[in-house]
Amino acid sequence: MELRFQCLGPDHWKTEVLLAPVFQGENLHETSPLLDKAAPWLAIAPAARDFRGKKDELALLHGHPQQNVPRVLAVGLGKAEDFTPAVLREALAAAVRRCRALEAESLLLPEALLSRLPGGRDRLVEESAYAALLALYAFRDLKKEDPDAPREPRWLTFAFDGDYVPDASREAARRGERAAQAVMLARDLANTPPNMLAPADLAERAERIARGVGLACTVLDEEAMRAENMGALLAVGQ
Repeated sequence: MELRFQCLGPDHWKTEVLLAPVFQGENLHETSPLLDKAAPWLAIAPAARDFRGKKDELALLHGHPQQNVPRVLAVGLGKAEDFTPAVLREALAAAVRRCRALEAESLLLPEALLSRLPGGRDRLVEESAYAALLALYAFRDLKKEDPDAPREPRWLTFAFDGDYVPDASREAARRGERAAQAVMLARDLANTPPNMLAPADLAERAERIARGVGLACTVLDEEAMRAENMGALLAVGQ
């Protein structure tokens, strides 16, 4: 899934599903003036009356399919006093997986709905990018492609009001993206069977990664490991 950025306010937003994180007890369509402008039909959406904003609660709300924002996925955050960035990560990960099941191609997250949450705007943009990308992780190297598997979302857009996307917010999203990519790489390496990723292969991967980002990399060979009394590691490597 690719991260994108959009500005100029709700009149220019266009997506298949808008993600709306909401605290328990809040009125969804009154949460933000920008949300009300992007999806004015929320005020009369019947399913919105049943949404309470409880932790782990998701509610998919439908407007007219020809609208720029035809669907809103309300994402429950639970009680405001219990909120932490971890709560947002878990909630958005569940929301993105729900959108994958819907085969929604494009998702949009208004920055205004993040900036009102405690924790700092840019920190929560970073956490959102991290959670959304990791939510779609799967180790596929040893699996045949399933033609019946739901298509993953192609884009997550961070949407801003105003004439430009703030540099700090853009970089925050990219930090979250890089962190998610690092975790996915670590998971891929851990999930690869040892007959396909021997110690020498892992060392070569580490050297290649280091070269790509300008880092130094030191690899201990068997002799150096014996000198460091790494007997258990050598035994596993055999």
